[in-house]
Amino acid sequence: MHTDPNRHSELGRTALHWAAGYRLPNQETQDSQVLALNSMLELLVSDDGVDINAKDEAGCTPLNLACRSSNYHAVQMLLSQDKVMVDEADNEGRTPLHTACMQDNEEIVDLLIKNKGDFFKVTNNGETPLCLACFYGRDKIVGTLLSSCSDEDRKRMLDVS
Repeated sequence: MHTDPNRHSELGRTALHWAAGYRLPNQETQDSQVLALNSMLELLVSDDGVDINAKDEAGCTPLNLACRSSNYHAVQMLLSQDKVMVDEADNEGRTPLHTACMQDNEEIVDLLIKNKGDFFKVTNNGETPLCLACFYGRDKIVGTLLSSCSDEDRKRMLDVS
C-alpha cells in the first residue's frame, strides 16, 4: 500500500508541513520523539516526489512553518534542498525571513541570510524583515540584518524600512 506524501489535510497541509512545523520542547535533547521527527523529516525531504514548496490554506510552505515554530533542524534540512524557494511568501506576504525575524530566532535568520533570503521583500502591509524586527523589539535580529549586508544595501534597507 502506497501513501501519497503530498496528500493535503483539511488545513491544506502535507506530512512535510506537519513535520517541519512541529515545535519540540527541547530540540537539543536526542530523545525518541526528536529522533523520530528528524528521521521523518529526512525521509520526506529526500523523497523527490514530495513537494517541498507546497502551500497550505494560509499560503505557508513547510519552510514558513519551520521558521514559525523555530525548528532549526527542519529549516536546515529544507534549505539543503536545491528546490526550496527561500523567499516564497504566505497569504500575508510574509517570507520565511519575515517570520524568523518576528520569532526572534537569530540562528534561523542567519541560515536564511546565508541562503539568499531577500532583505527587501515586503509583506502585504509594506513591512520588510527589518521593519518587523524593529516592531517586535528584536534588537539582536536588527543587528544581524544590518551587519549582514553591504553599506549600499544597508542604506537601501533603512530607506525601505
